[in-house]
Amino acid sequence: QLVKRDFYNGTVFHRVVKDMIIQGGNLDKPIIKKKKNAIGKYMVPAELFPQQYYHKKGALASPHHDENNPEKRSTSFEFYIVQGTPQPAGITQALGNQNKVQYLPAQIQTYATVGGLPHLDGLYTVFGEVIEGLEVIDKIAAVKVDESDDWPLDDIVIEMEVVKE
Repeated sequence: QLVKRDFYNGTVFHRVVKDMIIQGGNLDKPIIKKKKNAIGKYMVPAELFPQQYYHKKGALASPHHDENNPEKRSTSFEFYIVQGTPQPAGITQALGNQNKVQYLPAQIQTYATVGGLPHLDGLYTVFGEVIEGLEVIDKIAAVKVDESDDWPLDDIVIEMEVVKE
């Protein structure tokens, strides 16, 4: 719905953490704050299905910022894309045990070869996946950032459109 309403157009990737994530949809600029006010304080209910939707490289997910959020609801306007790195099977399994996630053999293999962030599984909602252009994630993740807040020194402006419903 937000992409259809051009909500993200003109926003930026405001947090870039190499080998982890690129995060977008920031609403700190005046024109964007107006868009945020139009949404209100809506939070997205958690949808945690880590055996189907997990934090492999290219996963599209929703952050939540409030530590007092036992329901793990997500912000309705920000998103992140996982870059991650390959993870040894033992580490992935240990993280799964910690987060009460039972990984399938194919998931363990994906984390070992493609990479991702298994420590986020079961904690954040994954709702999509980059299926083409994974190299763009790597290019964005390689930009220089302000080390105090991971904000890129040069704006990386977002333009989105729905291509398939």
